[in-house]
Amino acid sequence: MAQLSVKFLALFLVTLTLATIISARAFRTHKIEVGSNGNSFSPEKVTVRVGDRVRFTVTNGFHSVILSDEPGTCNKSTKLNNSEIIKQTAVAGTEGTFVINKDTPSVLGFFCDKKVMKS
Repeated sequence: MAQLSVKFLALFLVTLTLATIISARAFRTHKIEVGSNGNSFSPEKVTVRVGDRVRFTVTNGFHSVILSDEPGTCNKSTKLNNSEIIKQTAVAGTEGTFVINKDTPSVLGFFCDKKVMKS
Protein backbone atom coordinates (compact mmCIF):
# COMPACT_ATOMS: atom_id res chain seq x y z
CA MET A 1 0.00 0.00 0.00
CA ALA A 2 2.85 2.39 0.82
CA GLN A 3 4.43 1.73 -2.60
CA LEU A 4 1.16 2.63 -4.31
CA SER A 5 0.97 5.91 -2.38
CA VAL A 6 4.56 6.79 -3.31
CA LYS A 7 3.92 6.03 -6.99
CA PHE A 8 0.73 8.08 -6.92
CA LEU A 9 2.53 10.98 -5.23
CA ALA A 10 5.39 10.82 -7.78
CA LEU A 11 2.91 10.78 -10.69
CA PHE A 12 1.01 13.69 -9.15
CA LEU A 13 4.21 15.74 -8.76
CA VAL A 14 5.28 15.05 -12.35
CA THR A 15 1.83 16.06 -13.60
CA LEU A 16 1.85 19.20 -11.47
CA THR A 17 5.33 20.13 -12.72
CA LEU A 18 4.32 19.67 -16.36
CA ALA A 19 1.17 21.72 -15.86
CA THR A 20 3.23 24.50 -14.28
CA ILE A 21 5.73 24.50 -17.15
CA ILE A 22 2.99 24.52 -19.78
CA SER A 23 1.05 27.33 -18.10
CA ALA A 24 4.22 29.37 -17.59
CA ARG A 25 4.87 29.22 -21.32
CA ALA A 26 1.29 29.95 -22.34
CA PHE A 27 0.91 33.02 -24.49
CA ARG A 28 -1.14 35.90 -23.15
CA THR A 29 -3.49 38.31 -24.86
CA HIS A 30 -3.08 41.84 -23.52
CA LYS A 31 -6.20 43.95 -24.04
CA ILE A 32 -5.90 47.69 -24.57
CA GLU A 33 -8.93 49.95 -24.83
CA VAL A 34 -8.65 52.87 -27.24
CA GLY A 35 -10.66 56.02 -26.51
CA SER A 36 -12.38 54.83 -23.33
CA ASN A 37 -11.30 58.01 -21.50
CA GLY A 38 -11.23 60.43 -24.42
CA ASN A 39 -7.99 60.33 -26.38
CA SER A 40 -6.22 57.63 -24.39
CA PHE A 41 -5.08 54.03 -24.25
CA SER A 42 -5.93 51.92 -21.22
CA PRO A 43 -3.62 50.58 -19.98
CA GLU A 44 -0.93 52.87 -21.34
CA LYS A 45 1.85 50.28 -20.95
CA VAL A 46 2.06 46.49 -21.14
CA THR A 47 4.95 44.07 -20.75
CA VAL A 48 4.91 41.31 -23.34
CA ARG A 49 6.91 38.27 -24.46
CA VAL A 50 7.44 36.62 -27.82
CA GLY A 51 4.20 34.88 -28.78
CA ASP A 52 1.94 37.23 -26.81
CA ARG A 53 -0.83 39.13 -28.56
CA VAL A 54 -1.81 42.73 -28.00
CA ARG A 55 -5.47 43.36 -28.82
CA PHE A 56 -6.56 46.97 -29.30
CA THR A 57 -10.29 47.70 -29.13
CA VAL A 58 -11.82 51.06 -30.03
CA THR A 59 -14.40 51.78 -27.32
CA ASN A 60 -15.48 55.32 -28.18
CA GLY A 61 -15.10 57.86 -30.98
CA PHE A 62 -12.93 57.61 -34.09
CA HIS A 63 -9.38 56.34 -33.62
CA SER A 64 -6.47 54.55 -35.22
CA VAL A 65 -3.62 52.58 -33.65
CA ILE A 66 -0.13 52.98 -35.07
CA LEU A 67 3.02 51.37 -33.69
CA SER A 68 6.10 53.45 -33.00
CA ASP A 69 9.76 52.52 -32.45
CA GLU A 70 9.98 55.42 -29.99
CA PRO A 71 7.45 55.29 -27.13
CA GLY A 72 6.07 58.70 -26.28
CA THR A 73 6.32 59.96 -29.87
CA CYS A 74 4.01 59.93 -32.85
CA ASN A 75 6.61 58.57 -35.27
CA LYS A 76 5.43 55.58 -37.30
CA SER A 77 7.59 52.47 -36.89
CA THR A 78 10.27 51.96 -39.52
CA LYS A 79 11.22 48.53 -38.15
CA LEU A 80 7.87 46.83 -38.75
CA ASN A 81 6.28 46.12 -42.13
CA ASN A 82 2.74 46.84 -40.99
CA SER A 83 2.72 49.38 -38.20
CA GLU A 84 -0.90 50.47 -38.65
CA ILE A 85 -2.85 48.05 -36.44
CA ILE A 86 -6.24 49.74 -36.68
CA LYS A 87 -6.88 51.74 -39.83
CA GLN A 88 -7.85 55.36 -39.76
CA THR A 89 -11.32 56.43 -38.63
CA ALA A 90 -12.13 53.15 -36.91
CA VAL A 91 -15.34 53.31 -34.90
CA ALA A 92 -16.35 51.78 -31.57
CA GLY A 93 -16.16 47.99 -31.60
CA THR A 94 -13.29 47.81 -34.10
CA GLU A 95 -10.49 45.48 -33.00
CA GLY A 96 -6.95 44.97 -34.18
CA THR A 97 -4.45 42.41 -32.91
CA PHE A 98 -0.68 42.53 -33.02
CA VAL A 99 1.39 39.38 -32.35
CA ILE A 100 4.78 39.81 -30.72
CA ASN A 101 7.42 37.80 -32.59
CA LYS A 102 11.20 37.43 -32.42
CA ASP A 103 11.67 40.41 -34.78
CA THR A 104 9.52 42.78 -32.72
CA PRO A 105 11.61 45.59 -31.19
CA SER A 106 12.11 45.18 -27.43
CA VAL A 107 10.55 48.59 -26.78
CA LEU A 108 7.52 49.59 -28.80
CA GLY A 109 5.08 52.47 -28.48
CA PHE A 110 1.67 53.09 -29.99
CA PHE A 111 -0.32 56.20 -30.81
CA CYS A 112 -3.50 57.47 -32.44
CA ASP A 113 -3.09 59.61 -35.53
CA LYS A 114 -4.75 62.91 -34.54
CA LYS A 115 -5.76 63.56 -38.16
CA VAL A 116 -8.47 60.91 -37.87
CA MET A 117 -10.22 62.52 -34.92
CA LYS A 118 -13.72 63.82 -35.66
CA SER A 119 -15.78 66.09 -33.48
